[in-house]
Amino acid sequence: ASPLTGSFESLGLGSFGQSGTLAAAALVTGALKELPVDTCGYCGLMLPPLEDAGLARGAADGAYRIHDLLAYSAVCGLGLDT
Repeated sequence: ASPLTGSFESLGLGSFGQSGTLAAAALVTGALKELPVDTCGYCGLMLPPLEDAGLARGAADGAYRIHDLLAYSAVCGLGLDT
């Protein structure tokens, strides 16, 4: 699977972790909630830095820190996934 960070960056708001990331997280979450489909269980944006190569690379490069991930996860509806 492609890194989640690439999906965010394809929105044209810069690199994951830069200004616009929080707005992109809110946009994706809102779009998921508006889909006219039946859901079962959790349906939303998850930010798994230990499972996503792009998120892991961004953490190693210092593109974002834990407080940034917590802010992004605040608009995701679930929280931070480790």
